[in-house]
Amino acid sequence: MSLQPVVPSVYQISFGMVSAYLIDDDGLTLIDTGIPDSAPAILDAVRELGKQPKDISHIILTHLHADHVGSAKAVQ
Repeated sequence: MSLQPVVPSVYQISFGMVSAYLIDDDGLTLIDTGIPDSAPAILDAVRELGKQPKDISHIILTHLHADHVGSAKAVQ
């Protein structure tokens, strides 16, 4: 897992060929959730930002392919 800043308050969580994004602005917004079993890496990235999983207030799924929604239930 690799957490990289994109622009201020936006971070990319890279899973290789797939990415999710965190927006840190008045709570956390997670864009996409990666493939199944990506939840631990996503939650580690949240903690790397100094936040807690409960700080995720929104999850946005861009489309319904497994590599974008695979860990939605686990993160929810």
